[in-house]
Amino acid sequence: MADVVILMHRNKSQQEVSDARIKSEILSTTVIVAKNRNGSIGKIDLNFDPSILRFSDKE
Repeated sequence: MADVVILMHRNKSQQEVSDARIKSEILSTTVIVAKNRNGSIGKIDLNFDPSILRFSDKE
């Protein structure tokens, strides 16, 4: 059994953006912690930079 389950979600409007544009822009992403045996659950809004595959806090 999994101790932590994390889901990622993008708005539908972002899903329709071209691949070339996605690779060059910072995207707004919601990370959903659906299960966390040793902590809290909930939604976290993050920025995602696809050019370096990194998530960061929204400023």
